[in-house]
Amino acid sequence: MSQRVRLELELVLPEAPDVADACVARLQAILGHEPGVTGVHLVGPPRVTAPVLCHYDPKAVSLARLREVATGAGARLAERYGHVTAPIHAVAAEDAAPRIETSLRAISGVLEAAVNLPAQVASVEFDRTVTNAAAVVAALGALGLAVPSDVPSAGAAEGAEGAGDDGVVASGTWYARNEELAWSLCAGALLAAGVAGERWVGISRGVAIALFVGAYGFGGFDLVRHNVENLRKGGFRFDIDLLMLEAATGAAALGEWAEGAFLLFLFALAHALEHYALDRARHAIRALGELAPRVAR
Repeated sequence: MSQRVRLELELVLPEAPDVADACVARLQAILGHEPGVTGVHLVGPPRVTAPVLCHYDPKAVSLARLREVATGAGARLAERYGHVTAPIHAVAAEDAAPRIETSLRAISGVLEAAVNLPAQVASVEFDRTVTNAAAVVAALGALGLAVPSDVPSAGAAEGAEGAGDDGVVASGTWYARNEELAWSLCAGALLAAGVAGERWVGISRGVAIALFVGAYGFGGFDLVRHNVENLRKGGFRFDIDLLMLEAATGAAALGEWAEGAFLLFLFALAHALEHYALDRARHAIRALGELAPRVAR
């Protein structure tokens, strides 16, 4: 008759960020191959602290042996695989998360990466024999993400000294916090100046086109930057950013400069408002979490 033993992941795999981590599956596989073990599975619905339930035949393997195998496997996994859970500042296109994940997985030694844009958190699993936590954090910075310089190798990263509520070092200037909104508004102002000047002030077509070109520059700069970075890293993606650039380029080729500038202005403004809404939602969720008492009696 088989018996069961509960193995608490917080004790066996203290660095695993959640039950979906690959190290949990590796631990289950190791235990499943142990002679006398008839089944290994997580208990109940997936939770960060869900224990592993191990079914075993006491005639074939002892409880002490199972605990010894689980503890040793957990130590070996922790020695081989590391984790970084870092606060990020990534407010870009709708598909920014998979793009960042693809870029991170391309780094030597990175095994898995997951990005949560609403929570502004990146979780990375890496092979300690190939890379380390500092290199992973540096890679996040190279992708243009603002992260603290002292992110720990496991668990939720605490904010660096001088960081804001998000654990992200933020500038106090309005422009630094609203760069994308400022650029989109500049594009809109140049577009309005070009349309109004050509229709009601009587400026020449050349001057109007120059204003529209300026609107192109402010409205499309962020889109061009993202696509250039993807090309430079060998990760070209046919996404909505590229489609907007192609549409605006096509409008300019047809002589419809105002329409192209208007398209880029709307797209840039939509991005800025989307990111503003995400920031508001994130702060609201954090404020709601802070209402929960830290001590209960």
